[in-house]
Amino acid sequence: GGAGGAGGAGTHAPSLGEAERHDKDAKLWEKLGQKTQKMNNLEEENRRILSKEGGSMGLSEGQRRQTVRNEERLATLAEEVADLEAQIRGKNLQREVSEQRRGKSRAGGGSDDDDDDGGG
Repeated sequence: GGAGGAGGAGTHAPSLGEAERHDKDAKLWEKLGQKTQKMNNLEEENRRILSKEGGSMGLSEGQRRQTVRNEERLATLAEEVADLEAQIRGKNLQREVSEQRRGKSRAGGGSDDDDDDGGG
């Protein structure tokens, strides 16, 4: 499941915030960016095809097939993007849990708990 794609100008972007970005996940973020960019490109191509002939009724067979292929690819990419985001969230959760554990085991009675808020 997920939010149905009604409305919007078709600008796909990861649903993750910058606060969820870690250097260790750079490769996942790179893939995520590539997939969302590809989704935007496919939607843009479909818009161009549809605008050429004033809607789907005026399209050639090849143009119709292309828009269908693009829609199928978009659905696949949406699943892949959701999967990548889930992976990143999972890794972030693991990091949080292990940081909490580390914090507890390291807290050898130091009274000033100065947490460095530096992200990264």
